[in-house]
Amino acid sequence: MNITIINAKPNRPTFEQLADRPRLDALRSISLGGMKLQATAFDGAGGELTELEYGWFETDIRQSVGKATWSDAKRASDRFARKFAEQLNIIQ
Repeated sequence: MNITIINAKPNRPTFEQLADRPRLDALRSISLGGMKLQATAFDGAGGELTELEYGWFETDIRQSVGKATWSDAKRASDRFARKFAEQLNIIQ
């Protein structure tokens, strides 16, 4: 498998963002998070089995209150993994 994160957005500022922008508040600053991923699965001979590109980003800021830094990205990753497994017929 080859999996690539195309875009990832946190719900709360990361440590790097807090260091770069001191006006951000680690507890009160919230945003719409999520992630977009792309994956390709290969068979034992290196042939391509399937490919999937999937992204999910929260659209309602009210759903971001109280979440951890990467909560929406984790949700997107979980949804991506399920869709990819279904596409590979690993789960039904």
